[in-house]
Amino acid sequence: MPHLLLELSANVPDRPDLRRVLLDLHEALAKTGEFRLLDVKSRVVRHEVAALGDGAPDRAFAALTIAILEGRSDELKARVAAEALAVLKAAFPGTVAGGRGSLSVEVRDLHRASYQRVRAEEGPRTRSTRFEVDVDAPLEAVWKALTEAGELVRWFPMRAEVVPGPGGSVLWAWGEAWEWRHRIGAWEPYRRLTLVQDVPQRFDADGKTVEDRSTGEPMSLDVTLAEREGGTRVTLVHSGFGHGPAWDDEVEATSVGWRHELSALELYLEKHRGKDRRVGWATASTALPREEVWRRLLSSDGFDLEADRLEKGARFRVAAAGGDRLAGRFLEVFPGQEVSGELDGPGGGIFRLSTHRAGGRTGLFAWLSAYSPDVDVEGFASRARALLRRLFPPEPPDPRP
Repeated sequence: MPHLLLELSANVPDRPDLRRVLLDLHEALAKTGEFRLLDVKSRVVRHEVAALGDGAPDRAFAALTIAILEGRSDELKARVAAEALAVLKAAFPGTVAGGRGSLSVEVRDLHRASYQRVRAEEGPRTRSTRFEVDVDAPLEAVWKALTEAGELVRWFPMRAEVVPGPGGSVLWAWGEAWEWRHRIGAWEPYRRLTLVQDVPQRFDADGKTVEDRSTGEPMSLDVTLAEREGGTRVTLVHSGFGHGPAWDDEVEATSVGWRHELSALELYLEKHRGKDRRVGWATASTALPREEVWRRLLSSDGFDLEADRLEKGARFRVAAAGGDRLAGRFLEVFPGQEVSGELDGPGGGIFRLSTHRAGGRTGLFAWLSAYSPDVDVEGFASRARALLRRLFPPEPPDPRP
């Protein structure tokens, strides 16, 4: 688990949004494929009194120290340092301009035994996650997309039910197996929406949503909206996650999922607002490790995904063994876990391959959505189901009683 300490001299000329810098660093670390999004702990310290080794009192600095659990390879550490330094360069361009100062990244080992003792002493009952996205759409449109059933199904669930107002309810559903029910805890139009699960839900080993009372606390989703530069900033805080392996898997799956869903919200409101969406998808569950599942999904026997680069904004192509040919640009990339991309063409829509761990098994799905009736999403779903059956044949029943 990485710990980040960003130290700034008081004379750093740049004044970026430091919370945004930390979020960018978290995302950069997650994209190395080695860290869970929510396992990153960060803090920023600004030093009023500091002196660099060269003795120049006026030189500024931004120094990032990353502590990761011991045992990681030097190659990984170098990749982590390079990704983090790229974020610092983008956030503090004035600090290095004209030789004013310096940027640095140091990756250190975190002693495993010491970390475990610290974690045991902390003892928090629950965890939370936080995400932000800036959408080029007015507050009214964003609020509508979040709170009206007819709008929700155009970018988020396949089925939605909303009883609006304080004390009302919201249901999101993707088929019968995935149903998330909430009561409305806060309803402040164009400003704040809070959804509460008095009994938290998570995925089980069969890929279904089940109740989990282990935390003894409710789970909540708090969404706040704020006008920002002609658009709307959406801030989402998902809290109430417990501890232990099952909850670790849930935190990871939910964190990756919200990154994608917020990109889908942005795509809908900025390019397809008011258009109905059609969806085709196929799901599977297997005892195979996720690394092998991911390899099969991307192989020539699977969806045969090729890309210029495995990063957000890069071009990708799919030549699935089932016959589907797709192309577009990546919206989100989490190597070894999930990719999603905006499709070329007027129908737009999203192609998505996703995996998640639950109960010692690997759940997965292939997804195609479109805003045009010309895109054969039903055919895609049928071909994807057949393809997943070939890649992950039914397993023999467990002989144990």
